[in-house]
Amino acid sequence: MIRFLFLLLFSVPAILSAQEKLKDLIPDLIDHDNMGNYYLVYGDELIQYTGQSAELNRFSNKTSGTISGLDASNALKILLHYADLGAIQFLDNRLGERSDFMDFQDLDYNQSELSCTSYNNGLWVYDRISLSIRRLDQSFKLDVQSGNLNQITGRILNPVKVLESNGRVYILDKGVGVVQCDIYGAYIKTIYMKGAEQMDIDGDKMYLLASGSILYYEPSTFDFVEVYSSEGIIDFSIKSKQLIFSNKEGLWLKLL
Repeated sequence: MIRFLFLLLFSVPAILSAQEKLKDLIPDLIDHDNMGNYYLVYGDELIQYTGQSAELNRFSNKTSGTISGLDASNALKILLHYADLGAIQFLDNRLGERSDFMDFQDLDYNQSELSCTSYNNGLWVYDRISLSIRRLDQSFKLDVQSGNLNQITGRILNPVKVLESNGRVYILDKGVGVVQCDIYGAYIKTIYMKGAEQMDIDGDKMYLLASGSILYYEPSTFDFVEVYSSEGIIDFSIKSKQLIFSNKEGLWLKLL
């Protein structure tokens, strides 16, 4: 019995911190949905996998160019962004085309280079002319709009990602950190982390990638806590404490 308890005590931490290589693949983008599936982007192609890494579906639109943005937080309405064309595409849970290919120029938002899904089938876009985030409803009509974020923050922003989670909108800027707004576009605060390259939200927790480390932001202390470090991390996604990340050696899974 004593020997069993000894083995149990030392085996549980090993399981909780387990890391395994999933594939010899180096995707451009990674994301999870709310059903436990994960998604990889390679150029113009999106591949959907189960949580056990079994391939489910593929999607590619060769005429649209490279996929620059992916938001799979809603498994029933997956968003692809094509920055070169200033357009988006929505897919269903089997990567079928849920909507027509939509050009932001036709919607008078031709400078919207970033986007993410929003509540009630809405959509957030970052507009580089007004330097603001705009929420479009399910009919792609303007719902709410923030003020000029450069003026509000007192910083010259060049956002690289936008996400909505738990009634908050997060705008990542590599030179500043994360600008946080509410779902009405009202500014809340700026979380400073210069050099942050990538961002993900898992529940109410925000994670950033900076200098090869994935960091968790602790709002009670205003500090960043390192949860994992590896040389050359390209992208990552965290869902229910499962970290999937890519580096020059391939695609990896780590339990946090």
